[in-house]
Amino acid sequence: MMSCDVVNSLMTISSKSYMLFTASAFVTFILICYVICVAEDHCVAWLPFISDTWVYPPGNYISRWCVGMFCGCLAVCQFFIYWINEGLAAGAAPSRAGRSRSSKFCSNELLLVMALIAVFCLSWVGAICDSTVPSCRGNNTIHSTFAVTFFALYDIYMLVLHCNAPAGRHPFRTLKMVVSIATKARWLPHLLQLDSIEVAGIDWNLVEAIFEWTNVTVIMLWTAHYVISHPISATLKWAIVQGPQDELQSAGVLSYLSCRVLANIVAMLYVGCLVLSYIAGVHQGTLPTDHVPFISDMWVYPPGNWLSRWAVVQGVHAGLWCQTFLFLAQGGSNATAINKLGWFVSVCALLGLSVVGCVNEDENIVVHSIAASIYFGGYDFYMLTQVLFGVSTATGASPPPSSARKCWRVVMVVAMLVAFVCQAIRYCGKLNICQQISTLGLRGSAPEIAEWVDAIAIITFMYADVYSKDATKEYFVSVVQVDAQSRTRVPGEGQGRSRASSRAEAGELEVKLLTGEL
Repeated sequence: MMSCDVVNSLMTISSKSYMLFTASAFVTFILICYVICVAEDHCVAWLPFISDTWVYPPGNYISRWCVGMFCGCLAVCQFFIYWINEGLAAGAAPSRAGRSRSSKFCSNELLLVMALIAVFCLSWVGAICDSTVPSCRGNNTIHSTFAVTFFALYDIYMLVLHCNAPAGRHPFRTLKMVVSIATKARWLPHLLQLDSIEVAGIDWNLVEAIFEWTNVTVIMLWTAHYVISHPISATLKWAIVQGPQDELQSAGVLSYLSCRVLANIVAMLYVGCLVLSYIAGVHQGTLPTDHVPFISDMWVYPPGNWLSRWAVVQGVHAGLWCQTFLFLAQGGSNATAINKLGWFVSVCALLGLSVVGCVNEDENIVVHSIAASIYFGGYDFYMLTQVLFGVSTATGASPPPSSARKCWRVVMVVAMLVAFVCQAIRYCGKLNICQQISTLGLRGSAPEIAEWVDAIAIITFMYADVYSKDATKEYFVSVVQVDAQSRTRVPGEGQGRSRASSRAEAGELEVKLLTGEL
């Protein structure tokens, strides 16, 4: 309940606000893509499929970025629902120690996994569009499979929660669930092969499009209502917390990911995307075998373009939090001006990388090149600020560095130097040194090899940056249970009471809040 003295909450967003943002963001970007598609005469006004608005620019770029980013937010919302169910099933506020392990039909854990798999499938729907035109280069079969899996799993999720009724069977959610299931009737014409039969007055595509838009709308409404309508959600927040990991549970932290785990995820997505894209490109024959390709060359044709649209956006989402944790470890708002500038530039660099993954060089070389320059140039600048002016703790007075920390600092310095050398080689035309480098057995691939090495140097630096700071072990992005009493307590009041007494009273208030007595 965030009452542990050694765990600090650095930033919080209420579950209701987080849910409203996520639902609003999804609906807004879908409407923006629709308006643009109609305005550009790529879609009929009444009514295109949602996926049809994601085929041509700029709707295709917007959808890849927004679906990837907002699916991460939607996944967090599933944890809100999970902890609401846990608290309601136990008849008290949610607790990691005393959570319920079973329900009428299946456990809350299984339902959470089901919802996360559904959201995972939805994240791929934005990455793999349903057309093969040059602005899309997708695959309708794979796109439809992910979309159908998302809709089917989420409907089962809603139905099971309705049958289990941990939160009651609210008429609003019941209606939305019934409508969502009913909209699956749009699949019948395909299954029964009726869509090839012309029926006077019936446009099967229009009917299916109406059902699809309705389905997406009711799913968002159902999810938002589930989180917002329950009093217990008032005690749940998304938060950035700082403290020892073994103290998180006693402080009311329910679910969490540490900065270092996020760094591991970023590294796996980063390296994995590069390796898999190269292997796939060589196997498909879309990459040359006589010389090293540029990284962007791997992301033009399938399946490399699908991998970049998904993995780059997901990696950037996690990377943004890593950069924020690194900034907080150096003092946050109390950091030096150069470190504040470095953090801002690093965030811009990662956002540039996300655009590189969403807009390939064949679709718009200008946007792609500008975004790539922002990424490489921006992060190289950040590396320079950290090597020259970075501090290892928020106070700037760090304990004597361990041998491991010294090694990580050496890695950071080497990675920065390598990155700057690679930048010089990449632009060697201006420096008039290309001919000399190409004679060193590189077969004229010096710029390409330099780009690869620079990219690896950047992720190496970021990883070493995280592990070189002891403070990053104690930064977490989390779902927390807030002390209900602390929301109304006057600062300084009751500080002499014991922690056990405070927790007991807070627990009583949360139970009353849950049962509607307050």
